[in-house]
Amino acid sequence: MKKLNTQVTIRSIISTKDKDALINGAMSYIEKIDGISLNSEQKNDVKTCITEALNNVISFAYLDTEGKIEIRISVYDSFLEIKIKDWGRGILDVKAAREPLFSTKPDHSGLG
Repeated sequence: MKKLNTQVTIRSIISTKDKDALINGAMSYIEKIDGISLNSEQKNDVKTCITEALNNVISFAYLDTEGKIEIRISVYDSFLEIKIKDWGRGILDVKAAREPLFSTKPDHSGLG
């Protein structure tokens, strides 16, 4: 069973203009956590995951408008868990969204 060492929740109203500040705030918190030591490649991987998730929230959940977002960062021993939640419009066709390269936008491709 994993032991929760620390947890922080960041709640914000997100839009295209403030995405970078939210990403930098989350990364700043992660870098200060005792017991978590990330090398530069791992930091870049975490930042990429958070960035892609927030891009999807802005582009698909809120259709390039402002909306509510929550980032929850938890540390269990030496395990880092990041959850990103939005209150956007949701996935209209979950079955189709699970298919590789599916997207509702012609210039995008999803991972399925």
